[in-house]
Amino acid sequence: MALATLCAQTKHLRERDPAVLGPTTLQAFIVDHKARAESTREAEQVKSWLYQHLGLDNTKVLTLEWPPGVDPSKLSNFEHKARQLRYRALGKACFEAGMPNLLLGHHSGDMEETLIMRLVGGYRGEGLRGIFPETSIPDCEGIYGAYLSGGRSLTRDETAVPEDFPIATRGKEYQKEGFEYGGVKLYRPLLGFSKHDLRAVLEEYGVPSVDDPTNADPTVSGRNTIRHLVQQQLLPKAFVTGEGQDSSVLKTRAETTLVNYFRRNAYADVLFQACQIESFDARTGCLYVRLPLHAAIAHLIERHPQSIRTKETRSAEEEYVAARLVRQLLHIVTPLSAISLQHLRYGTLTMFPDLALGQGPAHYRPPEGDDVVPPFTNGRALCTRVSSPIVSQSHSASEPDLLQDLLDPDYVWRFERQPYARQELPKCHFGYARAYDTFTERDWQLWDGRYWIRILNPRAEHVTVRPLEKRDMAQLRTRLHVQKKDRAWEILQDALEKTAPGDRRYTLPVIADADDVVIALPTFGLGLVTRDHWARGLRWQIRYKQVVLPDGVRDEVVTSLTEANVGGSRRR
Repeated sequence: MALATLCAQTKHLRERDPAVLGPTTLQAFIVDHKARAESTREAEQVKSWLYQHLGLDNTKVLTLEWPPGVDPSKLSNFEHKARQLRYRALGKACFEAGMPNLLLGHHSGDMEETLIMRLVGGYRGEGLRGIFPETSIPDCEGIYGAYLSGGRSLTRDETAVPEDFPIATRGKEYQKEGFEYGGVKLYRPLLGFSKHDLRAVLEEYGVPSVDDPTNADPTVSGRNTIRHLVQQQLLPKAFVTGEGQDSSVLKTRAETTLVNYFRRNAYADVLFQACQIESFDARTGCLYVRLPLHAAIAHLIERHPQSIRTKETRSAEEEYVAARLVRQLLHIVTPLSAISLQHLRYGTLTMFPDLALGQGPAHYRPPEGDDVVPPFTNGRALCTRVSSPIVSQSHSASEPDLLQDLLDPDYVWRFERQPYARQELPKCHFGYARAYDTFTERDWQLWDGRYWIRILNPRAEHVTVRPLEKRDMAQLRTRLHVQKKDRAWEILQDALEKTAPGDRRYTLPVIADADDVVIALPTFGLGLVTRDHWARGLRWQIRYKQVVLPDGVRDEVVTSLTEANVGGSRRR
């Protein structure tokens, strides 16, 4: 209620004086968790208060839908499951309401509870950085418009978070045709204030509130247990902020950790901007990139030595930064939504062998000179070093001149989707659509974490999006030969050989009919008429997932996707 009160007051001020920073459009959401009999009544009461006291007349109550037969109050992992359902409901509601920016009311007490939970859970180092003040909405993977998508469909209220609003950041997503961008962003503007501060706000404006009694039960969840221990002053003083203190020792440490986290990310972003993208083909999800040398990382660290006290600390800092750069590149091609830095050490030391000298794992020997570096997998991506002596470099004018001279002169790296294991073949199913139906935003499905696709299927038989398989190639050749389209087969073979040779082609999506016969290669805009011609009229749209590319990347090195109808026309 305190967050809604502050937003409403700021909105009223902005309406009177446009110079005031703040939102011009507000949409309040109340989540009814259905964990208590009285929760629905309380949700409606809060909705009434928001209208009576703050003038918010379009508040929506989002009721969580639990699986049939599940009593949420009896779940041992209720807090975790409720969080997932809550964010998914909020993500969908934000997109449907045209609101890409979601503000949450977490306060400093929530931050301390989170830090203590992480400490108890064995987190160390950057794991103790606490709650992010801004981030993409979690737990919404696969929900179009909420999860890193929807920017082409959403009518954004660009004044909802003004350009100069202190907590707002503008994304650098690649927004060319054929790529998704957007999604719902979370902001937590009250992390610097205590629960006592927020109660004072409600008292100042005479706004009532409801306390969920579940939060006071120490047996419901680990967070409730910690909250009980804090309230009863049963924890060490270093863990909590006492009366007259600005911050606890643990919170101060977390703030320092967060500063280090953002500093390392900033270093990695500078290096990322210096990378030279040789090519990126969205049809196959294959990236060729020339990396900076280790000397570029060392140069950045030396320019900001305030956190470096020893040679060992410098080496660790360089590896942290290099691993972040590797993760940024892997995110362009991987199906994963998150990659742990802990899983990137081998790849990082292989791509930056100078980092490994004297500190790598006992079984690891860094490559030297023209040593053959075998391909390896990291984060569901296949990484391959390719000999490619540098011819010319193309950078944006804003990049440091020194970094331009510190790119690897001899090799580029190829990143692409790791070949599938048999048990992980991803599939999406699309049912019948009437001939006069049109695409809607609800039709989008995320295939393999990489491609957003929607299909209008003209017949009462389902179609499936799945990976291309070896058996499909023989079937395609036979079908095209029978249809006297040998030239079409030659063109297809040539295209695949150039863009996805060998087993790399078996990570490409295809559309198959009810008999599992391939009728389209959607990323190439290629439709194939089946034996009974029923697939004529099948329509699809496909886009590559949201990616971030260096600012100076040239459009001509990026190959986008194609949309087409089976047996019909296609367009770039």
